[in-house]
Amino acid sequence: MLSKYQCHFFPALAALAVSVSANCRADDSAIHSVTVGQICPVDTSKGDTWDLAWARDGSVYSPSDDTNGFKNAGDGNIMFNKITGDDPTKLDGETVNVMADYGKGTQKGPDGCTWKSSGCLALDGVLYWLVARHKYGEESGDYDKRQPAHNASFIKSTDGGKTWTRSAQENYDHPIFPGSRFAAPYFIQYGQDGHETNADGSDKYVYALSNNGFWDNGDYVVLGRILRSKMGDLSAADWQFYTQVTAPGMRRGARTSETPRRS
Repeated sequence: MLSKYQCHFFPALAALAVSVSANCRADDSAIHSVTVGQICPVDTSKGDTWDLAWARDGSVYSPSDDTNGFKNAGDGNIMFNKITGDDPTKLDGETVNVMADYGKGTQKGPDGCTWKSSGCLALDGVLYWLVARHKYGEESGDYDKRQPAHNASFIKSTDGGKTWTRSAQENYDHPIFPGSRFAAPYFIQYGQDGHETNADGSDKYVYALSNNGFWDNGDYVVLGRILRSKMGDLSAADWQFYTQVTAPGMRRGARTSETPRRS
């Protein structure tokens, strides 16, 4: 489902323009082809792991990791930004919060890990964001030098990212999702502020996908969901996880409130 910008974001923030062609009959709404356009660097930014959230007021927000934000706003493990411009090939932005409590770029804590982020969501006037502890691949001991993640927490903002509920220290001491099983989730987006609610029960639920605890290239995928009405409570107990297929096409399946235990 497309957001305000028909594009994706990459390190150093570049817009990759995407042209979607339906090529379909009058009674067929399926997308049959996608054409990738040129990469358009946004030279005023630096960072990676950008993930867009289209807010109620029309603004588009995104976190960035290992970042200077926009216009050299600082040097951080993570920052929170507002993307500006209506043409996806000519974007700019501003850093809303340098997230100083989460450390300077590459700064490690007593556990030898840094703060990094994953999914970002605008829902019913509130911004949500996932932060977790990561260890760089060169130091992780992983056979393929993957960057593992663990001890994840959702945080939320009601003022456009200027302030966030759950502090870095609280997330460090008492993570919402201890361990690695749901440590890198990204939200399934349903339009502006989560209100293109015409599929998947998205008028009732928020959905997120995570691998088994890596910045990228995990071993399997975990699908979780939570009632929209419970998202703001920031509690792991309110999440359910898909455990098995019980009908063709994966339309129905068993769910559990236990964080997946597969290793």
